[in-house]
Amino acid sequence: KMFKVIPITEPAEITSLVGDIAVYNDKPAVHAHINLATQDGLVHGGHLLEAFIFPTLEVMLTTEETPLYKKMYEEAGASIIDPDM
Repeated sequence: KMFKVIPITEPAEITSLVGDIAVYNDKPAVHAHINLATQDGLVHGGHLLEAFIFPTLEVMLTTEETPLYKKMYEEAGASIIDPDM
């Protein structure tokens, strides 16, 4: 799927960051959704493509014993975690 890229270039506070890390095409693939609050009080949300973090970001990861794998589903136009893999 293609998403509209909306750069946020001003300082912002991360108010939510959720997603998953799974194996896709034999490599780790991150799928992250983020909400950012800018200094004017607006909240921007969507897929996180890249970020520059300063000074820190604290993240808690939950791991599974068995790796999660993604597979391309053409009808959805996206790679989705496949519990049968």
